Order: sequence, then structure tokens, then C-alpha cells
Amino acid sequence: MAKRVFMPSKDFFKTEEENTDLQFIAKTFAGFEEILAKELKQLGARNVEPKGRSVRFSGDLGFLYKANLGLRSALRILQPIKHFIADSTDMLYDEAKRIQWSDYLSIHDTFSINFTVNSEIFSHGQFAALRLKDALVDYFKENTGKRPSVDKEDADILIDLMIAENQVFISVDSSGDPLYKRGYRKDVGVAPLNETLAAGLMLHTGWKGEVALMDPMCGSGTLLIEATLIALDIPPATFRSDFAFMKWKNYDEELFLKIRESRLDRIRDLRMPVIGFDKRMGMVEKARENIRNAGLDEFIRIEQADFFEHDFSELKKGIMVFNPPYGKKMELPEIEFFSHIGDRLKQHFSGWDAWIISPQEVKSIGLKAEKRLATFNGDIPCNWAKYRMFSGERKAFVQENLGVE
Repeated sequence: MAKRVFMPSKDFFKTEEENTDLQFIAKTFAGFEEILAKELKQLGARNVEPKGRSVRFSGDLGFLYKANLGLRSALRILQPIKHFIADSTDMLYDEAKRIQWSDYLSIHDTFSINFTVNSEIFSHGQFAALRLKDALVDYFKENTGKRPSVDKEDADILIDLMIAENQVFISVDSSGDPLYKRGYRKDVGVAPLNETLAAGLMLHTGWKGEVALMDPMCGSGTLLIEATLIALDIPPATFRSDFAFMKWKNYDEELFLKIRESRLDRIRDLRMPVIGFDKRMGMVEKARENIRNAGLDEFIRIEQADFFEHDFSELKKGIMVFNPPYGKKMELPEIEFFSHIGDRLKQHFSGWDAWIISPQEVKSIGLKAEKRLATFNGDIPCNWAKYRMFSGERKAFVQENLGVE
């Protein structure tokens, strides 16, 4: 499968005279583009345009802070510097050297370069990144006689290089650590669900606390934590103290603190129960610890129970979310496991809506999906599907609830 790469249109890199807004790119997972675009519009972004695994948008410096604090389905946010055509590494060097690098860092700053290359021309991404590094360093040496240093572990300024064939896009990274690193999760399971992935899945359900929420196989509790943050309207980056933009020349600390405080003032209440279960006591303890770290222990309850044996009759209806255990290569017992989940849901959970993430290799769990979203969990192609549980025949249920045959 060809790698999907974000391709901004050429007019995305506008001069200040043409557009006083700052231009940004928010990266996300495949399948989450519309989810992220909706988030951006709700936050107040302008010129929102979804692309492959990314969304382009514009706003002022304060909105950049707001986006890093508040976007749940974004992985990182970039500010583009320059777009150009290059048919060789020498052309890349020449064009990159023309950038006014002193606008973005000084000789006292350290920097690192992250690269994504999908090109037959630039077959070695590492070498393309090296030529970009050379251009930046030579710019400073020629203008100041000194040079900034590379720091791959803890750089002050993070530069993003993206090449698609002969199209070169250079940006600065405003986020630093990926935005899925919320800061609350200290203990996880063997294959934890990425926080940004979990948040995007929950945003897709539309759940905001109106009905009960249950995760019968909760693992380290990520789906429940992200769902509760959504319901309470708590910014996902509340627990983070560091962003890459804090080391930018134009960082406005007073503005950032003001925006952060205003976002925290909007926190809502949650009255419906949020409950998680796992049959492994070790995972129950990990989930409880993560929930305490997120400050949500008054809202989320975690208990030890086996989904296939426990009596869940205390709750009559609501939304169930599942991230069952599965591997990259599905074995027959794992595929059959999903069928057992479907059987259990049909027999004991009438009135519930169940959302299940499963590998696309799992063709059926014995239930008809009402909605389906294709995405990836790591490098595993998956579906996030909604199943509505009801008593009796499906045809009668559809006629009664939707008025159609």
C-alpha cells in the first residue's frame, strides 16, 4: 500500500502581505481527518481543509496555543516555513539556505530535524535531512560566523521536513512531544491504545455524558479517561507543562497562561456513570492509577469482572466501548473471540449501543454494523463499528424506530 502523505496546495504558503493569519498543519490518524476538522471549527479555526492524515487551518498565535491545549484528535501541529520544488539534494540545499532561519532560531538554540520522505528522487530520507541541516548551519556560519548545534534528544527548535516526490515542505513543530502524550498515563498494558486514537474514536461516537458509558475490557482505561475528558470539557493537554512553541522567539507566556486558564474555566459536570471492567486484577490496578493521575477518580469506577460471566444488570442501557485484545496477525481463536463478544451482546445487552474496534481481518462478529469508521491501531488496519442491541427481529426494530422497511 502506498504511503499517504499530506500535500498542501501551493497557495497554502502565502506571504504576510497576502494573508495576515498564520498557517498551520495538524497531523492525525488516517480516517480522523473529518473528526479533527470538526474540532478545529468548533475551536474557531479559519480556512479549515482536511487532507490525507492532516488538516490545514489558519489562525493567530493565540489560536496555536489553544489548538495544542485543546485538540483531542491531533498528533502534532506544524507551522509551515517554505514549500518548493527540488529535483536533487543540491536543489534542496540551495532552496533551504534561502530561508531566513534567524526568524526561527538563534546560534544559541539547538535543533533537530524530523523527516517523512516518499520519493524516488530522494530515496534516502536521512541524506535529505542532512542536506537541510547543512543549509541551516551554513546560513548561520555565513551570516554570523557561528553555528547552532544539533540535539537529537532535547532540541530547542524542532524542524519538520516532508518530501513527496519533488515537492518539499519545511515546517517548525509547535508541539514537541506528540500530543497523544497527555501526561496522565504512567502505567499501561502490553498493547495500550494511543490516547489520540482513543479520543478520536470517542468523538466519533458523539458521547458527551448523556447516558451511561461502560468499557467491559478496559485495560489501562484510556478509552474511559478520554471519554470523560470530553464529557467534562477538560483540555486533553491539561497535564502537560511543556510545548515546543514555548522556546520560539515569539512565545508569549502571558497570552498562553491566559488561554490555558480560560479553557479550564469551562469545565462541565458529569452525572451519568462511567464504569470499566477487566478480568485481570493487574489491569484494574493500572487503570485506577491512570484515572487518579488524570484527576478523574470521582467520575470513573473500575472493577474486576469477566465480560462473559459477570451480571451487568445494574445498568439498563447506555453506550459500551470495546478494544478487545488482538494481534497484528489474527489467529482463528482470536477471530472466534469476536464472535463470542457478538453472541454475548445479543443475549444480554438489549437497549445498548456497542462500539467495537477490531482488525479489518475480522469480517463479522455476528452483528450488523450501523456505522463504521476505517482507521489504524498502530500498523493494524481496523474498523471502529457501532452495533445497536435490540430484542426480537431486526426488521421489526428498524420499522418501529426508523419508520422504514
